Amino acid sequence: MGSGGNNNAAKHVAWCLGPSKRPYFTWLCAAAMLIAFVIEVAKNRDLTGSLIQVKPFNPMVGPKFTVMIHVGARYTPCMRPLPDYSPSTIISDCNISSNSTTCTLSELCGPTAGGYRLLSAIFLHTGIIHLALNLLVHCQLGAMLEPAIGSLGYAFLYLSSGVLGFSLSSLVSEDTAVSVGCSGALMGVVGYLVLDTVGHWRHNNHHRPVRRLLSIILSLMFAFVFGLFPGIDNFAHLGGLLTGTLTGLTAIPFSNKVWTWLMRVVSIVGVLSCLAGILYAFYAVPDPGQVCPNCHVFTCIPVQNWCEL
Repeated sequence: MGSGGNNNAAKHVAWCLGPSKRPYFTWLCAAAMLIAFVIEVAKNRDLTGSLIQVKPFNPMVGPKFTVMIHVGARYTPCMRPLPDYSPSTIISDCNISSNSTTCTLSELCGPTAGGYRLLSAIFLHTGIIHLALNLLVHCQLGAMLEPAIGSLGYAFLYLSSGVLGFSLSSLVSEDTAVSVGCSGALMGVVGYLVLDTVGHWRHNNHHRPVRRLLSIILSLMFAFVFGLFPGIDNFAHLGGLLTGTLTGLTAIPFSNKVWTWLMRVVSIVGVLSCLAGILYAFYAVPDPGQVCPNCHVFTCIPVQNWCEL
């Protein structure tokens, strides 16, 4: 997406500590994702003898999904008790132990069991294709927006979008669904850019905002199509987009400073309230997998057993 109009936008939307000179948070996250992927494939090689999953083949060219679960993917049975799962439940084709192809749920979840998978899953990816595409967009969007709104504001936008996206996914996905990736966080950035573009329409070159908005719309379409592949989560995309749109309210310029700060407070409170409400529902319902039993078609193509990878 084009970067036109960022200088004007920076005058209006810098958060708290003001603009930053470099996208430090973006670089730090990119490094974390690369390290996490090295850990994924190394673990997969230790347990299966191969760097990637070959039977069935992972179309993203990456490790087994059980390996992703073991290192911190979003996976509901590892995050809360479920009626059909207990720590001793046997998981087939697990390969977590080199001595057996099966394992218990407790062994599968390992030390990463808990709600913080909503955060750790942001830095994991299903394969080299998934990682490369996300890093390309991650670095482009970060270089465009982080210097304008500041590293602190960008970190809040990015992480809250990723966490809320996976929280929504946890609430409405099937219990056995596995998802990873920073796509939800990136969709939050895209949602923010929509309101930033509209809010500063008059401050930009006449043709630039139209081109930028069309580019954003095409990016959204691609993201939701890409989200139909296994391990890539359209619910996380949707939740991230919602978060970014709420946060993007701060990008709307007001001549009155009181209204500017009021909108920032409303935006942050709105994001935190949505996150709290979704998490409460996730832990309160008896079985999140029954909240929307047919919703899985929104995030996975039932082709070649991809949804069962």
